[in-house]
Amino acid sequence: MGADATQVFGELTVVGLAAAQLWRSYVFDRGELVLGVCRILISFWPLLLVIAGAVLTGMASGTMPKNVQNKMTEDVDLTEDRATRQ
Repeated sequence: MGADATQVFGELTVVGLAAAQLWRSYVFDRGELVLGVCRILISFWPLLLVIAGAVLTGMASGTMPKNVQNKMTEDVDLTEDRATRQ
């Protein structure tokens, strides 16, 4: 077997062992399984805040009035004496 095949076999073994552990926890100790899942979800709360912020930012930028978007995207001629955005 090559190195890639050995790595794939190792990864499949790890997934199989994790699935067996999950099944055993589900069958014999559901309370501990639920508690473990809750702990995992709680550990991801900072990531959930980042995702929520990204979604809200995308929603806010998509609802800008058309006239404001036009003012923000107009070209400015910097060769004029008084080249400023108005």
